[in-house]
Amino acid sequence: MLENVETQRQELSKPVDERFIRRNSNVKGPYTTGDYVRLMLNQIFGPDNWSHVVLSGPELVRLNAGGAYVKTVVRLTVRFANGQQAVHEDVGVTVLSAGRSDNLDNIAPQRYETALKAAVTDGLKACAEHLGACFRPMGDADLERSLRGARPAASATHRHPPVEVVG
Repeated sequence: MLENVETQRQELSKPVDERFIRRNSNVKGPYTTGDYVRLMLNQIFGPDNWSHVVLSGPELVRLNAGGAYVKTVVRLTVRFANGQQAVHEDVGVTVLSAGRSDNLDNIAPQRYETALKAAVTDGLKACAEHLGACFRPMGDADLERSLRGARPAASATHRHPPVEVVG
């Protein structure tokens, strides 16, 4: 845990180290893993000073016989070194497709479990990225604009209300 709020805020504002950025042709843009987000939350706030809870879901939303997505709403609460709390809620989603079986009714239960966990992790990551840049890697164009001092593209701005500070 970092010992003072100023140090915590400095760490939150740092960009994601390149070695923790993942890229996948099936995922839009660069991303970080859930393990990375939990590691950073532990390092910045300490394991006893953050928590997350599922507020709703996970809910399976069927699109057709062979495809669905799982959605959930997650709340992240962090306590800064000065005792102030920040709370943020966001949605997590993950796709679930039948694949070769062509029907969701025929897929293994473990695939549902994996999708449920992935949606919760996505929700946690979505909440954390509103705390600071250290949780959200910028795309190449956004990084280039940032280095030149230009404003980020509209797609890089927050789509959600700001973090609620309680305390």
